[in-house]
Amino acid sequence: MFINGSNLWRGGKKASAKTLVDADIDPRYRIDFEKLVALTTKGHNRLGAYFYGLELLPRARKRLRRSRPPPVLTAAEKNGFKIQLFEHSKASHDINVAMATDIRNTIHGLNAPEKENIVFIVVTINSDLCQQIATALSNIPVELWSWESTAHEFRQLALLASNRFTVNTLDSHLDAFSYTEYIHNDRSIDPTHSNAIVYRNVPESEYFESELAKYLQQLNLLFYIIPAGSQKDLIVEFPKTKFDALQKLRTLGKFPYQPCSYLEYYRYQHNSKQSSEPIQLTNRFEALGEFTEGDEPKGKGELQTVLGSNPGN
Repeated sequence: MFINGSNLWRGGKKASAKTLVDADIDPRYRIDFEKLVALTTKGHNRLGAYFYGLELLPRARKRLRRSRPPPVLTAAEKNGFKIQLFEHSKASHDINVAMATDIRNTIHGLNAPEKENIVFIVVTINSDLCQQIATALSNIPVELWSWESTAHEFRQLALLASNRFTVNTLDSHLDAFSYTEYIHNDRSIDPTHSNAIVYRNVPESEYFESELAKYLQQLNLLFYIIPAGSQKDLIVEFPKTKFDALQKLRTLGKFPYQPCSYLEYYRYQHNSKQSSEPIQLTNRFEALGEFTEGDEPKGKGELQTVLGSNPGN
């Protein structure tokens, strides 16, 4: 089994952003590595496993220590993968070379009986590796898992190789091995660019946060839920949405239980007298399930009308 972790990460951020109207990539995309392995191996017994990834930058290393499920590299090591990491600046080329070498060496190291009972599983390779895949085809069945954006480049090989080569797309199985990390404890918000809303005095429950995330997800906008320190408040930031568009959404009742704006919240917290209107400090919370069908967001068309043609700029 051969996994290009760099392509898995980059392609996943693009694939998970397909439902967003204000962003081309979703930085909240996370991988559950063990679920990915279960999906792609389909019960095959692994004789060898290789993972090719990027060297973690210090900031990412600190953040991933708190990740749940475990970080991809930790999970790969736990599952017996041989891990090779490469510098960002030349990762694409170096990963191609390493994968090609390992595929070729694995083929040459197999005896005839082994070749009759083995399958190569390759996850998110570059089109540059077509030649190595073609070489493997002459001896061994290959199951390729690719993002839809690049899968067409391998389908011609599949036609030539009949049932010895199959192409599967990860896009259609995204929910089976990935999740969206809405909660972000380390984000700071500039009050002068306060494209955020605040929920006051929320229940101390992860259930509430998850239910709020499910509701906000229907807006098809990039957002983060940020706990406000030790207080029982939740900040929801929309980093790609302009302040005016966010206020329109509030006015139209697109958010449950009428949250206050972050700007007013910030002024209140700092005892400022510049507030143009009183901050809403009285909202208490009931189950989000009590919303009626008519309260729900109507989808992309209506949102694009509210946000304008280019809301993320």
